[in-house]
Amino acid sequence: MVTETNITAALQGYSGTAVPDQIVLGVISSLLALAVAQAEPSVGLLLPWNVVVRAGGDQLAYVEAMDPVVMVALTGDPHLEPVANQVTERLRAAFLLLADANELVALDPATQ
Repeated sequence: MVTETNITAALQGYSGTAVPDQIVLGVISSLLALAVAQAEPSVGLLLPWNVVVRAGGDQLAYVEAMDPVVMVALTGDPHLEPVANQVTERLRAAFLLLADANELVALDPATQ
C-alpha cells in the first residue's frame, strides 16, 4: 500500500455532514508501475490502483476496485494490456482471500 485516504474524515471536515466510513487505499507494485510508465508515460494519472473499503448497512464492509483493464481502454494503448491483466489477477487473488475469510465478497460491484 502506498497511500491511505480517509474519505469520511475529509468529507466531514469539509462539509460538517456525517457520511459512512470509507477509506481509499492506493496500492501499487513498483515493478508493474515501471512497466506501465515505460509503455505509456501519461498513464501515471491512473496510478496507484485504488481499493475502496467502505461501510455498508447491517455492519457489512464493501471492498471495491476498478478493473485495471479500464486503463487500457482509456489510453487506447494495447501495450498496457499485459500489466493490466497482471494487476487484475493480483486484485482478484486478494478479493478471493477476503471472500475465504469473510464468506461474502462481490468481485464485481455491479453484483451488489
